[in-house]
Amino acid sequence: MKGNNKKIKITFKLGENVFLRDKDVIDKASKYLNFKRFKVSDTPFTYRQINSLDANKLLLDNRKNKMDWRRFSFKEIFYLSIIKELRRYGFNDGQFLSLKKAFFSKEHEYFSDLALLMAWLRDIKIIMTIDAEMNLSFYLFIAFNNFERKTSSLIYVNLNEVINSVCNKLNIKTNEYIDDTKLNSALLHNSDTNDKEKKILEIIRNKDYRTISISKNSDTEFLVKGEKVKMIREKELIEMIREKDFAQFDIVKRDGKIVKISIGENFKI
Repeated sequence: MKGNNKKIKITFKLGENVFLRDKDVIDKASKYLNFKRFKVSDTPFTYRQINSLDANKLLLDNRKNKMDWRRFSFKEIFYLSIIKELRRYGFNDGQFLSLKKAFFSKEHEYFSDLALLMAWLRDIKIIMTIDAEMNLSFYLFIAFNNFERKTSSLIYVNLNEVINSVCNKLNIKTNEYIDDTKLNSALLHNSDTNDKEKKILEIIRNKDYRTISISKNSDTEFLVKGEKVKMIREKELIEMIREKDFAQFDIVKRDGKIVKISIGENFKI
């Protein structure tokens, strides 16, 4: 693969994840990911190699005094570990500028944080691919199967394994993720749905609900919350309030008129 001046594409296909619904969670976690507390010896490179990467503009060096010790964030060590892995396949430093952009540019840093957190904290398999044009894509594993199953060739990096390697080196706890084999086994094992699971699927497939959340109260009891947004008359609203055993109603008024009614329904299954 040769570097060129063609504009590269960076895409993130991470699916509908709980992190996406709460930017505050990402912002707080990002501060931890990007806090510089690690030394050069914690990276996968020597001092000389780090200086070479810096000379090639592949590091974030915000030291006020160049004589100060370098410090690295967890995310930077993760990024450097990917560079180390890709070098084994013949990549050179000139080809890593797109990788740096994917991880640290204002345009993409939020989603690269999200990919890292999903793989590290949510036990979800996340992969990164690089094609012949040096375009980068970050995929939830299932999304990868949907979008790239017919692609003839790609460089494929399992980000979970990179995280595990980094965490082992830094003595940081990590969780076991669901790999391909376990995912397939789980799908086969759970192919028969019971009555409660069927009821949950019916709610999920109901297009009236804008958002749905499911929590497990016990091994056999679930609490499902579905939110609808409707325009209804006041008379209909009163009837719905009387009918629902468990519900939450949020009403928005403008200029004395009801413009939106959000109805949150709870189901004990």
